Amino acid sequence: MIIGTTEHTHLADYEFISSFGTKAAIREREMANRFDPLLNIIREFYTGLPNRDLNNLPSRPSTCRTINRVQSSFFPKYPANIAKLGTIQLPYTLTKSNKKFLIYDNLPTRNNERIPVFSKANNLSLLFSSPTWLVDGTFKIAPHTFSMCLQFMVTIENTLSHLCIVFLPNKLEASYSAILDAILDYSLSLGIPVTHPTTIIGQTMNRKAQEIGQQRNYLNSKRSRIKNTVTALSA
Repeated sequence: MIIGTTEHTHLADYEFISSFGTKAAIREREMANRFDPLLNIIREFYTGLPNRDLNNLPSRPSTCRTINRVQSSFFPKYPANIAKLGTIQLPYTLTKSNKKFLIYDNLPTRNNERIPVFSKANNLSLLFSSPTWLVDGTFKIAPHTFSMCLQFMVTIENTLSHLCIVFLPNKLEASYSAILDAILDYSLSLGIPVTHPTTIIGQTMNRKAQEIGQQRNYLNSKRSRIKNTVTALSA
């Protein structure tokens, strides 16, 4: 066997070696901390790098795509429908500090109408200490197995804080009521002082009906379904 050798007289390519090492470190970081937010990984490796190193690295969008691809390979396959979702397993039921995050899941009683509710104790305490709840139902960010993503928010020091996330299989009144009951029951189990928001809204509506002389219509049992629906949706 003949082995050819070539004499190298040029200096080492510092930029290439440095960028190669950085890319290897990013890959290692992806594998070891696959649940870390994407921006944290990007910020960790790109901040403070000299321009000569940045010029030899892939662009940030390209790096983001690579990290997303690596991280997604560790995630379970996306279920075809709600019935195939099964039990939500660790680590998705806990926060990064190992605190309970999945506070309610009506599996197995209503497998085709799953309503997982995600929050944590501190968030619920903030939620019930706020006089006003902001609730936003969005469709675009909801997984395709669910109809809607419902987000409970409050304003803290002029900043909107997302405190609870719910995935809904439908837009039925019963589902909205189940969400509120789940949040209330879990908060009570933690000893959080709570006031049921539907009670507050119902009382407000009753007082308003009195002010405009429509209390009889408000209390009319034939209209109670509409009243309860409005109260549940507004809460």
